[in-house]
Amino acid sequence: MENNKLKHEQEKLKFEQERLKYDQERLKHEQDRLKHEQTQRDHDHVRERRKFIASLVANGELGETYDKKLADYDQSLKSASTTGSSVSTSVAGASIPIPVPAKEDYISFNQP
Repeated sequence: MENNKLKHEQEKLKFEQERLKYDQERLKHEQDRLKHEQTQRDHDHVRERRKFIASLVANGELGETYDKKLADYDQSLKSASTTGSSVSTSVAGASIPIPVPAKEDYISFNQP
């Protein structure tokens, strides 16, 4: 009888370990996906910045005007990228922060 209880308890622990392993793998995949999305946004920002610089040069806006407009543009990108927050989740006692995109990011994905 006692042997059956121990065997049952071992099976429960084994199942729990497998579930935790699965959860950790799922969280790793989610973090990788979010990291990829952030990289894509970073690349998009670089492309947009280059277009903005090209438009300033094409319009002949050089010198102080160029510097000011570029600084304002960079600040708007920076403030847009910091409006996201992060949440934290824990698996087997390890806390893993997961960034949450800002509301604006969700809206921009739906626009053509």
